[in-house]
Amino acid sequence: MTEYVEERQRLPLFVHIAVGVCLGLLIAEFIGWKFWQFELAAQAEAARAQVAKAAAEQAVRDQVIAAQRRAADAARTAAAATAERVDEAHRAAESAEQQRHEQAWARYYQKPARCQITWDVECGNDFIRAKRRFEELYAAGKL
Repeated sequence: MTEYVEERQRLPLFVHIAVGVCLGLLIAEFIGWKFWQFELAAQAEAARAQVAKAAAEQAVRDQVIAAQRRAADAARTAAAATAERVDEAHRAAESAEQQRHEQAWARYYQKPARCQITWDVECGNDFIRAKRRFEELYAAGKL
């Protein structure tokens, strides 16, 4: 009778096989799940690296744009300063020319004695004729 009990207590072969297959499937599923986790982690790391690369590239572009703006600002400032110096030189030249013109006129025109006392139409006409003649001579460079 003990032999019979021992044989009955032993599980049939198909149960052993089924348990082995189930364990194998569980182990395979666990390994697959771990690989899936590793793949997700790798994808997340790749995405983080791509975001970091894009941020670094944007920072470089921002630095280039800032440098270009600084260079453009410096160029505008230099151009404005140069234009101001040129304007000052023109004003100084015009002022000097005006002063030379006035001095030449003062040397050229002397009021007639009769116009020193009273100023009449003839004195005005004489002044206008002298002024026209002076301008012609001054423009020709003869004064």
